[in-house]
Amino acid sequence: MDFFEQQEQARRETRRLVIYFVFAVASIVFAVYLVIGPAALIFSEPKSRRYEAVAQLFSLLFSDPFGFLRWVWHPTLFLCIAACTVAVISIGSIYKIYELSEGGSAVASLLGGRLINTHTTDPAEQRLRNVVEEMSIAAGTPVPEIYVLDGEPGINAFAAGHSTSDAAIGVTHGCLNILNRDELQAVIAHEFSHVLNGDMRLDMRMIGLLNGILCLAIIGKLMLRVTFGPATSENRRGFSINSLPLALLGLALLVVGSIGVFFGRLIKSAICRQREFLADAAAVQFTRHADALVSALKKMGGYPRGSRIHAVQGETVSQIFFGNSLFGQQSRLLSTHPPLEERIRAFDPAFDGHYPKVEPPPLTPAEVENLQATAYAALLTASPNLGESVLVKSATSSSSPSLASSFRVASLRASLPPVVAQALNEPPGAVALIYTLLLSSDDDMHNAQLQMLREKSDPAVQQEILQLRDAVKTLDDQKKLPLIDLAIPTLRRLAKDQFVQFDGNVQALVEADGAIDLFEYTLQKILFRHLRVFFETPQRPAIQYFNVKSALPECVVLLSALAQMGQDEPAVMEAAFQRGVQHLDVVGVRPAMLVHSDCNLSQIDAALDRLSRAAPMVKKNILFTCGQTVIADRKVQPREAELLRAIADALDCPVPGIVAELGKF
Repeated sequence: MDFFEQQEQARRETRRLVIYFVFAVASIVFAVYLVIGPAALIFSEPKSRRYEAVAQLFSLLFSDPFGFLRWVWHPTLFLCIAACTVAVISIGSIYKIYELSEGGSAVASLLGGRLINTHTTDPAEQRLRNVVEEMSIAAGTPVPEIYVLDGEPGINAFAAGHSTSDAAIGVTHGCLNILNRDELQAVIAHEFSHVLNGDMRLDMRMIGLLNGILCLAIIGKLMLRVTFGPATSENRRGFSINSLPLALLGLALLVVGSIGVFFGRLIKSAICRQREFLADAAAVQFTRHADALVSALKKMGGYPRGSRIHAVQGETVSQIFFGNSLFGQQSRLLSTHPPLEERIRAFDPAFDGHYPKVEPPPLTPAEVENLQATAYAALLTASPNLGESVLVKSATSSSSPSLASSFRVASLRASLPPVVAQALNEPPGAVALIYTLLLSSDDDMHNAQLQMLREKSDPAVQQEILQLRDAVKTLDDQKKLPLIDLAIPTLRRLAKDQFVQFDGNVQALVEADGAIDLFEYTLQKILFRHLRVFFETPQRPAIQYFNVKSALPECVVLLSALAQMGQDEPAVMEAAFQRGVQHLDVVGVRPAMLVHSDCNLSQIDAALDRLSRAAPMVKKNILFTCGQTVIADRKVQPREAELLRAIADALDCPVPGIVAELGKF
């Protein structure tokens, strides 16, 4: 799976979505006019001629349809009705888009999701959290917010958000408690493919736009509920003959709104169905365990509750789920998901269509989680070359998590000092952990930084720092970037004023010695790219670079810095730089490597700021050439891995946080 090709595909699908949407709006406008237009024309006649007008209208409708259309066609009236209809649709879409601007957490809230506490003691929730954390760090993304839909007994899951920075993963109560660990991992891997390849952003746009064309049906239902419902404080008399026009109008809007429902399902099925096959394939690629995905799909088919979602908003967001969330068997034309049998036969051609009866298994105790993590670490130790080719590919051209990555992440989590693991569960501890990672090894500077924190941080944070200092000193460099990813979900729980304080303190710690080293630079890039979207409203940069040649000076800065980062010999530096250059998609240009002073962190930061405005396929080529430069000597030093991670974050592409492990092979 190619991250940038999927991003470009998502952009094309967005244009397709807009075309479908415009066609749906046009159809609804004409339908509304055919319902309201004749009524308006009849009521514009004098009372003495209204019955005659109605008779003439029905006569033309059955005897001369074209005459009927000529009779009802009034351009001025059509423009008025069209303007009102488009206004209602636009308001509905804009409202929903605004409502979803917070990201995946907003979708989870619409569905009644419950955010899993970072220090939950429930064994099933701990298992889910461990699986999501493993997949996140293996994918090089911050851990998304994790939700459980307690009121949903079916087997289903979803991923929602605008980007990896505001993503949320949710599972139903049935998915959490019926699937075993391997099956749950396969489902989460499926959802992570949607996180990584841009499907989430397309889904969020689709939810917002389609809410507009569903508005008429919603308004129609509301009118019928008001007119035919029981007497209330708002509707004191209940139904009466005087409310008949309102009831008829509500019924008409409901009928017309059904056009919106039809087009909504048609649009979702046209855009979403093929992506589910791709996500299934990606899940198998991530986990190397096709049987687990097949088993999860079979359980979904054999479970009496199936994958149905009962939430009121289930229709609105049906395309985001792992399985078909709507009641009953939909036609192939309108289904957002491929038939379950086809998804299973893609990996199990011998499947006979019979689903096994499913009974909920006993919950896995928390102790088993620790045993599994230890077993993963032992397996990796016994087979150190496991997954080497996959990891090399991850470092150079893909952001796909791998089985080996999951093993390493499980091992990392199991090997963390208890005080560090505990600190990740609460905001004061997570804040203190980031501060501690930035403390200088120089005693005088270290003490000066601590004094600054005593003046500008909370007492609880100061206490956590004292407990963490010794443990953090023992951490390998390769564990520090994954720790940042693990801390981000907890840091999102800070209040706005706490984040402002945290932001300022991180900046002060970084600048305390008058210089910014590579780890500090990378930490800032990761933290603030994924946190500021929660506390601020960043502007997405417009695309300005549509080919690599237009961004060649910036590419030379990055390749020069990477070539010099892990090397001491000029000849080796030059060879690494030239390996990257030869993979640039530029014909007839052979740039020279820059001297160190022309590719320091300041120049790198300026180059990345400009490259953030490159088109997805340009970013793909740039990141690929950076990866080729890094692996020119078949070794990846920690500093190279840190810079590669910073570049990938700036280009909005996740890469495995443990890529530095390549240096051990």
